[in-house]
Amino acid sequence: MGEAQRKLLNSAAIVAVDLGAPTYLITAIDRANLSIGLDGEKDEALVGANATRFLLVTAVGRTFQEGMARADGRVWAAWQEVLEDRTQVAEMPRAQLDWMRRLISSDALKLPPALAEWREACVAYFDSLGTDERG
Repeated sequence: MGEAQRKLLNSAAIVAVDLGAPTYLITAIDRANLSIGLDGEKDEALVGANATRFLLVTAVGRTFQEGMARADGRVWAAWQEVLEDRTQVAEMPRAQLDWMRRLISSDALKLPPALAEWREACVAYFDSLGTDERG
């Protein structure tokens, strides 16, 4: 199999992404806010996944302040479905995960200083899933 075929097959592979898996340093006030579920009840199990949701939505908003091209929009729409679903673990094509990893690890992305540690933890988690620009 040639390199081009291998890359295509690899990008179509399904990976399981656990939104609660990254380990973040979270202040007490943020922890209190991130633990509130859709029903208004507090649940500590939601903190990590909700922090990841907040980080990713913020990163995409900062990256595409002037709008996004259709190709990026299709990938982001798939991510929105994952984030809105409120499940902690989602399966997605590796290409979808790689898109987000490239976005949040970009040196051009300017995030609020409070999210610096979250960003690094999330990139490290995505890296642990085997995302790799080289193929």
